[in-house]
Amino acid sequence: MKKITALLCSLAFLLAFPATIKASEAGRTVPHYNLAEDGGKWDGTQYHKKDGSLVTDAFFCDGEFTYYLQADGTPMKDKLTYHPDGEHLIYLDEYGHEVFTNFKYCKSVGYTCYFDVNGYLYKDEITFVGDNVYYLNKNGAMEQNGWFQFANGCDYGYANSDGTLTTGGFSYDPFGRVVFYHWNGMVARGLITDGVYYYHMDENDGHYLGQFLVEGALNQKQNDIRAFYQSHYFPLDRSNSADEYTAALNAINTVRYIAGLGSDVKINESYNQYAANGAYLNDRNGCLSHHPERPGGVDDMTYELGYTGCSHSNLGMGHRNFTDSILRGYMEDSDSSNIDRVGHRRWVLSQNLQEVGMGASGRFSALMVIPDQGHLDLKAKQNICWPATNTPNQLFTGDTAWSVVLSDQYRMPERDSVNVTLVRTSDGATWTFNAATSGGNYFNVSNERYGSENAIIFRPDPASFSWSGNDSYRVTITGIKDKEGKETFYSYDVNFFTM
Repeated sequence: MKKITALLCSLAFLLAFPATIKASEAGRTVPHYNLAEDGGKWDGTQYHKKDGSLVTDAFFCDGEFTYYLQADGTPMKDKLTYHPDGEHLIYLDEYGHEVFTNFKYCKSVGYTCYFDVNGYLYKDEITFVGDNVYYLNKNGAMEQNGWFQFANGCDYGYANSDGTLTTGGFSYDPFGRVVFYHWNGMVARGLITDGVYYYHMDENDGHYLGQFLVEGALNQKQNDIRAFYQSHYFPLDRSNSADEYTAALNAINTVRYIAGLGSDVKINESYNQYAANGAYLNDRNGCLSHHPERPGGVDDMTYELGYTGCSHSNLGMGHRNFTDSILRGYMEDSDSSNIDRVGHRRWVLSQNLQEVGMGASGRFSALMVIPDQGHLDLKAKQNICWPATNTPNQLFTGDTAWSVVLSDQYRMPERDSVNVTLVRTSDGATWTFNAATSGGNYFNVSNERYGSENAIIFRPDPASFSWSGNDSYRVTITGIKDKEGKETFYSYDVNFFTM
């Protein structure tokens, strides 16, 4: 049997909220019994030692739960009380079990609390459970009622009704102003940076005031892209190469690097067979089809390989070579039959893409981008933009559609709600895109499963869009919701440069 010198008393709560808690000033020794170590008998209501004496005014563990046994030997239930150290608060639930490493609604104070591995009540603590962040305020209450101030009197945060804190970067405060929510739920104040820009946030409540470039950062990012391209060379003019497979693979990895995605995609020789036979079937049939009919004279194996290739590939027709099909076909993807979803682009820029296969026959080609087996997670883990923040002007034209795939931090966008604003930095020229867009401008939302969901597509009228290869733009998307269902926005810059 262990003995612990401590204070133990029930808490007295004032009728006014929040309750004031006071402990007895008298300290005393409180025993702690363990059934496995001390023996005796526990009937679920009272504990008797080996000698038959009833244990009272003590802590007791039955091997699974810890109890506080009161003066009559029964467990204290549904009550906050002081730990024997006289400093920390603990909670005995409705069954008399002491609560450890868990949230618990405490009726005596009227709010949800959190108790750590020692059973101690958290006060003024940020805690992490899985991917979620919570804050227990100075009274020990879990914040869950929107905008609040931390106990330090300086920082702010936003708590959802389930207690999770907003942590997703730039978003709105309850007053409609732009703020930045840190990973720990605190709203940023002062200067913050993403390595390219400094963002000036108000020193008091953190609302956005302005931004400016980090000196040399933009040039460094663009130089990094140039260096990657030099080590993954392909003809920017899409002319023929001695090794078409390597050139095309380098093109794929380069556009993925530019978009901030994994850039070590490899060629799978078996995928090449699928793609080659798929291109052959389309060539024999004289048309593009992901579900081709069987041409006369084609054996079972060729048809089965080709059908799998067609159904798992981006398909092209009339391109000079594989690189041309990727850059001017799949990444461009802006003709009238593809602009509504830019599905070929989304497969090339899919987070799942690890291996590809290529094949050609006559005027037809195929790029296998969908694994032959396995489950694909089509919820993007990051926002995927094309053109990206820094994009070589050789990979873009004034006819190219702009697209943004929203990550799994956002709910599925609704076409009637989304609004996109495109602003050219040099002269402030502005284009707005939404469900009411008409004329030569284009707008759509595509939630179909092309490599990733949640795609927003827009394009200024090519007939009037005066595009320069060194322009910079700011894109702002509103009318979207974060994963908790709150209105938010996404904003990013696009800087064109010469490779």
